Amino acid sequence: MKKPVRIKFEEMSKWIYCSILFCSLFLLNSCADKNDYKFNADYVKELYDKTFPVKNIDPEQNWKTTSVVKMNVTVYEDELETYKIKVYDNFPYNEEEPANRLAMGTIENGKTLELSFDAPLVKDTLYVSR
Repeated sequence: MKKPVRIKFEEMSKWIYCSILFCSLFLLNSCADKNDYKFNADYVKELYDKTFPVKNIDPEQNWKTTSVVKMNVTVYEDELETYKIKVYDNFPYNEEEPANRLAMGTIENGKTLELSFDAPLVKDTLYVSR
């Protein structure tokens, strides 16, 4: 006579849990329509037209708020051999409106430092400090 095979409850619950998880993932994946995930430009335009508060925007509108500035700085001084140059969007020693540093570099006396950085378009004056 053969002995009955006993399966531990812990091992069986792991198999049941794994099989339920696998079946759930399989069913969820098979129910999804693959076309639902494609980008639809017409739908997005229609949605923006309905919900965006500003109407009649010029299609040629440039939404840029910064531009790349290229600046050459030359120092002719007698005091030191090297200088640390900083470029700010506002007067750097103003306590009421703090200045943002836009660029920084080190330059030797009598040489030219070439800087390239982003600056706000609304600023027509930049400040250089050493």
